[in-house]
Amino acid sequence: MNNGNHKMNRRRIAPILALALSTSAFTPLSALGKDGYIGPLYLESVGVQQTPGSTGHQPGSLEVKLRAPATLPTGMTCDTTYFTTKRENDADKRLFSLLTAAHLAGKPMKLQISDDPALQAYTGRCSLLWVEVLP
Repeated sequence: MNNGNHKMNRRRIAPILALALSTSAFTPLSALGKDGYIGPLYLESVGVQQTPGSTGHQPGSLEVKLRAPATLPTGMTCDTTYFTTKRENDADKRLFSLLTAAHLAGKPMKLQISDDPALQAYTGRCSLLWVEVLP
């Protein structure tokens, strides 16, 4: 009796396990994007899209342009000169304030960026996650 229950349980578990391990049952880690650090670097400009325009930018998106193209961390793919962040990822404007102050003072900075499509404010551009102003 005990042996029969064991076989029946294995028959029930096998299809569930197969579903859990199938590629359609989960998102591969490679689709989640990567993040990494770039810098030291200098900004050429800092801007915010105020209203929707023909460029495809959404209102409130924060964008920076680097003076020189960045070298991206291994495995990351995005534009190497422009980085654009969704409004909701800088709702308190801390990134905007820090980036603007560093740019106006001519200070170098280090950025953490991500190429995760879920964070993208503009197709093909990495998003800013973190900023450090360097001395």
